[in-house]
Amino acid sequence: MRKIILSIAILLPVAAMADEVRPVSWWMAHPAELHRIIPVCQDNAQLARTATCVNAEAATAGLRARNTYVDLASMFADPRYWSANHVARAATIAECRAGTSMHPEFCSAAAQSELQDIRNGVR
Repeated sequence: MRKIILSIAILLPVAAMADEVRPVSWWMAHPAELHRIIPVCQDNAQLARTATCVNAEAATAGLRARNTYVDLASMFADPRYWSANHVARAATIAECRAGTSMHPEFCSAAAQSELQDIRNGVR
């Protein structure tokens, strides 16, 4: 009996939302609601296929991607990136010297990295 009552309590929020399917953008703008519904969706395969759960899952993925965004231009402009990636640095410097680099704006950072590593005895 307790399982039945618990199941009904879990299903009521999803059933109430079945009348109005909220878009992914709504779920992304309402993280408290999103965090409440995701465990319900993940606990029941039938619910997981509903528009509510599909959109909520997509919003979760979107928020995760937004929170892990990396600014690549800043990363490649930092000499520390090139010091941690010696092979990429060697290739970039070779392209820069040959004048064939597709991203000449990163030549300076790669060269600075190499110079710093030489001065610090890192090779």
